[in-house]
Amino acid sequence: MCESKVYIPEKEKKKLVMEEAAKIAVGGDNIKVYGILGNLVEVDDCEIDVIDLMKHEIILKKKKIKPQ
Repeated sequence: MCESKVYIPEKEKKKLVMEEAAKIAVGGDNIKVYGILGNLVEVDDCEIDVIDLMKHEIILKKKKIKPQ
């Protein structure tokens, strides 16, 4: 299968967002991660940091607040 694990860094480790993600949709300040069985996890205020196709791993990161 070609699913990937999706993580978000938390302190010194990576927090697993979804074990077998099949689709990711980015829209504004929101990332929607869809599983192979149709389950959905929404992550706010994040962006994609790294997509490692060899490891089947996607790393998200919190968006930095831009000074105005």
